[in-house]
Amino acid sequence: MRTLIPFQRETNALQLIPPSLPRAEDNGGIGWDDIRDPAKRIIVLVGPWQHMVEGDVVSVYWQHAGRPVTTYALGADDKGVLALGLPVHDLDIGTNSLIKVWYSVRQRLTGEVSQSPPVHVHVDITVPGGPDPDATTDAINENLASMRGVPPYVPAGQPVTLTIPAWINMEPGDLLTVAWGSYRHRCPPIKDGEPGRPVTVHLTADDIAQGGDGRLAVTYEVRDRVNNWSLWAPPHYVEVELGNRLPRPLVIDADEYDTVHLDRLNGQAVQARVEYTLSAADLRESSVRIERDDLVTFYWEGYTGEGAPLPVHRDARKVEGQVGFLRFDVPFDVVAAAAQGTAMAYYHVLPGKAGGERRSSRRTVRIVGQSVRLVAPDILEAKSGMLDPVDVPNGATVRVPPYRFMQAGDTLALTFDGTDVNGDPVVDYQSRQVSAAMVGKPVDFVVEGAKIARLNRGSAKVYYNVTAFERDARGRLTPRLVAGLRSDTLHVQIRNASQRLAMPTVEEARGGWLDPDLVPDPTGATVAIQRAGVIKGRDHVHLTWSGSRAGEYKDTLPVRDVPGAPMVRFQVPKQHVTGNLGGTVNVSYSVSHPSGPDSHSETLHLGIGKGIGALPGPRVPLAKDGFLDLRDLPAQGLDVHVDAYDGIRVDDVIELRWITAGGEYLVAHRVDQPVPQNIRIPADRVTPARGSTASVHYGIRGHDRQSPTLSFFIAEGGSELIESYHDMPHGPVQFARRPHVDLSSPGDWWVSTESISQPRHLIFPSKHSVLAVTFRVPFREVIFPLWSGPDAFPTPQPFEAVVRTYDVHDVLIEEKRVSGVGRSAEHWVTLAPVKPGVRMARMEVQRVLDNGNGINMGAMRLRS
Repeated sequence: MRTLIPFQRETNALQLIPPSLPRAEDNGGIGWDDIRDPAKRIIVLVGPWQHMVEGDVVSVYWQHAGRPVTTYALGADDKGVLALGLPVHDLDIGTNSLIKVWYSVRQRLTGEVSQSPPVHVHVDITVPGGPDPDATTDAINENLASMRGVPPYVPAGQPVTLTIPAWINMEPGDLLTVAWGSYRHRCPPIKDGEPGRPVTVHLTADDIAQGGDGRLAVTYEVRDRVNNWSLWAPPHYVEVELGNRLPRPLVIDADEYDTVHLDRLNGQAVQARVEYTLSAADLRESSVRIERDDLVTFYWEGYTGEGAPLPVHRDARKVEGQVGFLRFDVPFDVVAAAAQGTAMAYYHVLPGKAGGERRSSRRTVRIVGQSVRLVAPDILEAKSGMLDPVDVPNGATVRVPPYRFMQAGDTLALTFDGTDVNGDPVVDYQSRQVSAAMVGKPVDFVVEGAKIARLNRGSAKVYYNVTAFERDARGRLTPRLVAGLRSDTLHVQIRNASQRLAMPTVEEARGGWLDPDLVPDPTGATVAIQRAGVIKGRDHVHLTWSGSRAGEYKDTLPVRDVPGAPMVRFQVPKQHVTGNLGGTVNVSYSVSHPSGPDSHSETLHLGIGKGIGALPGPRVPLAKDGFLDLRDLPAQGLDVHVDAYDGIRVDDVIELRWITAGGEYLVAHRVDQPVPQNIRIPADRVTPARGSTASVHYGIRGHDRQSPTLSFFIAEGGSELIESYHDMPHGPVQFARRPHVDLSSPGDWWVSTESISQPRHLIFPSKHSVLAVTFRVPFREVIFPLWSGPDAFPTPQPFEAVVRTYDVHDVLIEEKRVSGVGRSAEHWVTLAPVKPGVRMARMEVQRVLDNGNGINMGAMRLRS
């Protein structure tokens, strides 16, 4: 965790924290993959520091104090940790060295320069095994010598001893892994004095059994201290016998060498078969046969070329006939995810009659074809590779698509590597750990709008890295890195926002809609374009009217210098309006000048019809009963749902306003399909509103309609009342289901309850009436008053009740009897488990005095 050292106010010097290099922290240093492309940048994180202001200058140093490798002046929006890019071509890279990295800050207000403590980064660009001599054999390095001692056949229960020859660039700290089928044997790191010597590996009979049986591939890999990867050694193949197993499944689409060629599948699934009436030869191999009503579960267990395990594909079928086979189809994308890797095909049989589960032998299948690639990210607001700063004042959304081997615990690191028009870098780096709820779903990152604006007329390369870690037998992550993959790169140009021509107007349009009844016939619709000093004499204006239903209409006008003529007008025939009824039109223009490039306008989007109807109110699914619990807030932010309103159309811009005590935040969301929309408020805009009320509403750009406002309270923690009643004849009871925060007493919560029945009893006169309260989180102390009697006082009424409390496992903690007379003698009940560490998750209040009187309960004070 990055910790800020307290600011020393007696001097102007800053106490800076050391820089951070995420790639070095992930891999133990900087390796060959980080520097082999001289156009790349190495990301370094610096700051924050006290009183960051616009004009502060950061300089980052790599080994040499006299020459910074990058310098950056803070903008007005730069706060917190800064991501800077170090150009690889400017770095002094040794083959195997320890590099000192630090930074300095020159304060604009004082001119004083402060220097951070350094970090020492190990840089090693020598790859174990040396460079791959044959790039056509993906994930195989022919420089790695063949291991010795691999037998052609291994009977059940026999151990094996292997010898791995010394490899090129063998160094202390290298990690050797032997792959025996699906089993990975991790060897201790190479020690001083061991480089240049062969490594002996002993595999026990248990190790052999974990790798499966049948024809298995045996190979090895090496990773050095900075995660430079050797690729795999050319494999050996061994036949393994594990005793009394069912026969291996057949993989119909594999060749005689158990190899599946992806290019021969044409995108189709791989077919596997399990025979369920066995031949005599099979019976000699296994004394157990598959019979009618048995349940057969087929497994396809894939591994990428780097050895990373993929999610297991499984399918289950019941045996219904007497003779034949069961067919299982493995989807093409499941197979292709293991390209240049392997897959294990096997099955388990659960007998329909008596007996335990039986297992088959495994078939190892090699997958040949283009290796797994991570698809490039997408910028939702970009169009045709162009991103307009005007469209993203609050940031651009970069979406990382789900990938096949995605698992909880993976780390996603997004790099937005921008270059402005002057060639200076503008970099954003963000990382996020994948949670269980994120698996199989796209992951969104937001790049600040201010950074996009700084790239005006520049460009950016956007990509992400996936770091996956090994898991033990229980599925827990281990520190052993097994995959560090980089995605394809998205290239995006940043539009020149300052040279956009003004949007045209259609004089008959109202609020983003053009009603054909208001368009005169035969003159048609009038498109008006302001000259505003940009359009001059001898220019030509080219109009484009593009309809969603009636095609495109184009026209051109030459421009003359006519005094008092500030507008250029086009007449669009009415049939190009009526022909798009119920659809949309996009109206734009360009200007060609006698010299210089053409200029282009912003596009006007119009619906053709009567206009939009009333806007439905926004919905926030996480805000329940007027309350948003910040513990439910995902890391990506808060989703606001906008239902499809009457007249919704593609390219509508929904302007959603998020209003809190800290101010207003605007999200401009462009509609890409006329369906209900999901708009996300970044988490860092939601969490600061803790302990206050937030409001959200929206409108449509170019229209005067506004939606109703949705308001709710934001807090973290609290309770939720869940009613469960028995024998309650007096009607419904309404509870305040969410807490109100008492800011003067942090950690204490008040929950009010009230009844809309008459009289205002919460626990009714019925003998068996019970009020049960289940807390959203367990509490260590609950205090509340009980009383009895009508609302008219001073009539005294006695009451008696039993209060029970239960822990998180629904085990009774305590049962106590309470009593009192009337409101003036209300009884305050204090519930607090005596045993340390025990907290209450549920409580019940049951009336036991059968005198016809009900019981009221006041506000609860809950202390966690």
